[in-house]
Formats: sequence, C-alpha cells, structure tokens
Amino acid sequence: MCGASQALSPIPEITLIQGPPGTGKTHTLMCLLSLILQKSDIARPVLVCTPSNAAIDEIVTRAVRDGFIDYRGERRTDVKLVRVGNREKDKLEFKQRGQPERGTPASEIVRVSLQELVIRQLLGQGLQEDRAALNTIRKKLDKIEGKLGWAHRKGDKIGAEQLEKERTVALGIFNREKTTTALFAEKKRLTEFDVLLSADVIFCTLSGAACKCMEKLGRNFEYVVIDEACQAVELTALIPLQYHARKVVLIGDPQQLPATTFSDTAVKANYNRSLFERLMVSGVPVHMLNEQYRMLPDLCRFPSTEFYAGALMTRLQSRDPPRWLPHCKFLFVDLKSSCETKEEDSASLSNPQEATFVAKLFARFSQFHGSQMNIGVITPYRKQVIAIKRALGECFGNKWLKDVEVNTVDGFQGREKDAVIISTVRSNGQIGFLRDVRRLNVAITRARFALWVVGKADTLRTNETWARFLSHCEKARALVHTHTFSAISSTYFINGR
Repeated sequence: MCGASQALSPIPEITLIQGPPGTGKTHTLMCLLSLILQKSDIARPVLVCTPSNAAIDEIVTRAVRDGFIDYRGERRTDVKLVRVGNREKDKLEFKQRGQPERGTPASEIVRVSLQELVIRQLLGQGLQEDRAALNTIRKKLDKIEGKLGWAHRKGDKIGAEQLEKERTVALGIFNREKTTTALFAEKKRLTEFDVLLSADVIFCTLSGAACKCMEKLGRNFEYVVIDEACQAVELTALIPLQYHARKVVLIGDPQQLPATTFSDTAVKANYNRSLFERLMVSGVPVHMLNEQYRMLPDLCRFPSTEFYAGALMTRLQSRDPPRWLPHCKFLFVDLKSSCETKEEDSASLSNPQEATFVAKLFARFSQFHGSQMNIGVITPYRKQVIAIKRALGECFGNKWLKDVEVNTVDGFQGREKDAVIISTVRSNGQIGFLRDVRRLNVAITRARFALWVVGKADTLRTNETWARFLSHCEKARALVHTHTFSAISSTYFINGR
C-alpha cells in the first residue's frame, strides 16, 4: 500500500512518508491534502505543522497560490485556510501598516493569517479597536493625578477642587473607553474562535499548536500532518497530537539534517532523535518517494547508492542547463594548499585558500556576471561563509550578489540551485561535525546541473563515507589534484557545453 493510500484509509494509524532530495515532497503534501479534503467523511479540520515558521510559511504560500483540486482535477475555491502563529502578533491594521506587495510570499501568508481574517471580519461589522484613545485618556488621567497631588501638598484648595472635577470627567471617559476596549477584545476572541471553527486546514508550527487560541478551540482533528518531521525532536512533535487525530502523517527524511541540538549530553541521550525515526526503528512501515526531478543522473548516483540503497531514481528534466555552465558538471578539487584557520575567540573555522578558490571560480564566468546565474556556495562553517563573502566582495564589489548565495549546509536544507560549490574547510586531519554524513547528503543534493566540491582529500578520507564519496569521484574521473585554481581552470572550467 502506498503512503497516500494508507493515509487515506479509514483505519486510524500513523503514516511515514520519506522524501529524499528532489522528490517533490511539498508537491506530494499538497496532493495528499487535496485528496483528504475530497473525502466526504471529513467532518473535522486538518492540522498541518512544521518545526519552523519558514517551513510552514512555504507550505501556506503554496496552498494559497496553487490551491487544492477536486475529484475532477479542477481548482477548488471553497477551502478555508488559516495560518496561526507568529505573524498574528503584529497587528495588521490597514491604517497602521502598509500591506505587503501583491504576489509576494508575505502577501499570500497575510491573506490567510488568523489575525488578518479576524480584523477583516470586524472591519466588515464596523468594529475597530482603538487602543490609542484609551492610552491617550490614561496619560491625561495620570497627568491630572500628578497635578492633584501637587495641589494638595501646596494647600491649593481651589486648584484641587478644579482638578478633582477634571479627574471625574477624565475617569468617566477612561472607564467608557476601557469598557469599549474590553467588549472589543471579547468580540475579537469570539470572532477568532469562529474563524478557527470554520477552517478546513489550519497551519502552524509544532510549538504554535499549543497556543491559547488552539487550546481554547477545544476541537479534535481528523488529520494531523507534520512536514519536515525529522527536523523536530520527539517531544515537540507530540504537541499537535494532543488533539486526538485519527490519522497522523509524518513527512520527512531521516537521511537529511536532524533537529538542532546544542547539548552534547542531549545528543548522547538521543534527545535529537525525531518521532519519525523512533517509529521507523520500531517497525512502522516507511513509504519512500523514489523518483527525483532535481539532479542530473551523474549528480544523483552517489547519494542514491550511499543514502537510499540505490532506490532513488532520476526522472529526465525538461529544462536545459544554463548556457553559462562549463562542460564540467561534476568535480572534486583536492586543493593541496587548503589550510584551515581558527581564531582564538571563535569556535568556528575558515579556510582562506578555499575562499579564494571560490572567488576565482566565479570570476571564470565573468561574461555572465549580474545575470542571476543561480549559484549556491555551501560550507559547514559560519566563519567560512563570512570569508567567502569577503573574498567575493573584494574581487567583485556587490555584483556577485545577483548570482551567488553563500550559506551554511543548514541554511540550504530544502533549497536548490543550478550549480553548487562546496567548501569543506577542514584540512588538518580531523573533520569535526562533517562526520555527520547527513550534512554531506544535504550539501551534494542541492545542485540541479553542476556540483563542484573543493577540499583536502587526505583529511576527508579519514571518514568512511567521505572516503566512499572520493572513490566515487575517482571512478567517475571527477577528482583532480591541484595547488591553485589557475592550474586547472582552462581544463575544467571553459564555458560551453
């Protein structure tokens, strides 16, 4: 039984769907939600959660832009979506803040945010919160109280009597405004309740599922769907399960980055293990999406073999590689001059030689600079991110910003680029947290058409997985040894396919 069929069956159970890189995990999630919403027996709303705001906002954006489909394959316009979470903390009043530009991800999210939907309903009823008036009269009352106290101390009876009259008037206005504000707050709470009660799909983070408005809703959910489930620790993933869902669907990939845990003790105690992984090792069947649409076959071959038992297959891409790409699409550069450095006041590492190599590689495509070449530069260390940005800035000013994004491996999870350059940094015989091979998997699976890795082969070979990757590069004739970029640039990085 495939993952979707199991998730849609009437039997209460948990479904695990593994989505390797490029397999269309988000598209699968949207299709699954469409099928769930088509079921006539769904009487309760669907709750969709992710560990982070960025991840849930991405899903909400897709849901608003692409919508859901009915059984005839036509787009539905009757699905009520609500985004509960951090965006509602910012008051979305038309008079107080400009609306995001139409068509931007922010505008899509604002349209279905709980606070926006509530305010829209209240404005439609001619109701509008005016805390400014309450604050103004409160300040005026405080000022009168201060003057009154001063008049009493001076023995100014006439002045005190006049101020007493002013205080009585101000206090009456304050009490009326306070009552009005309280009534508005109650109306707002009831409207919030009605909006959530009528929703078909509610989106929030895992921790957001414990917010007051969700708890006070007092409703159970037919379905709870958790995306990026392997990036959440078990306890966090349990939060939305308090609503007694009959069906739980966890979507993730245990072969990619886990939840971020800063305590070594917690890691040793398996605190960073996800609920997905616990259920998987406990024998719950895992349904893997095995067709990837991102990488060229040569780029997919190693991750498929190493991380997915050879089950990850490549579907041919309809898009042609960009014309700026050189003939070399896959290469590991063993940079013999690579030398890591560490500042005394920092735990992070950098590698000036590899940063310079990246800058010189980008310079090789000078005729295409500024054309949004869509290059990603990935490195495990934040100091190296800074070093690479500095090297690019010194050579090209701000021109490189249109073409290149530099970030850590964690920052690139879930992302993709036409070409990816990886700077591994380590060179002294130890590989640090590069030993977490899931970082290798994430790093080498971001590229659509070209992957270039620069590092020191002897250091990386101290790890078994990295050693297998280097052996794969050797067999593919994609491993080159050099001390400088110029020694290999004319051989491997000539433009044209």
